[in-house]
Amino acid sequence: MEDVKLDNRVRTGSNVLDSMLDGGYEIDVITTIYGPAGAGKTVLCLLCSIHVARSGKKVVYVDSEGGFSLERFKQVCSSMSQDYKKILDNIIFLKPTSFAEQKKSFEKLKDIVNDRIGLIVVDGWSSAKARTYMKSI
Repeated sequence: MEDVKLDNRVRTGSNVLDSMLDGGYEIDVITTIYGPAGAGKTVLCLLCSIHVARSGKKVVYVDSEGGFSLERFKQVCSSMSQDYKKILDNIIFLKPTSFAEQKKSFEKLKDIVNDRIGLIVVDGWSSAKARTYMKSI
């Protein structure tokens, strides 16, 4: 099994993308992936999450807009020859349904982040939610 970390990088789960990113995503850096609906942002999150989780590290996956699909997750695991049930054992899901719950999820991260956490994914941070929050304060 490949190492998850390489020279301060977290492998993406894709050799092509790792090559383009000089080995993967930077550690201790917020990486933003953006694009139109259907562009593959969630798939990139899943690839990296599966890669980190299969190494035995925990992944915190914040699904803010309900974009996580178990069926799609199974497909991606299968394409990587991984048992999705074993991978799920290493993923902690937070599913806030409002901006207030999302804020609580981020506050909860302080309590659950430790050395066993290899990746935090926030899938679905939308500008619409940010605008709603800004109007409320």
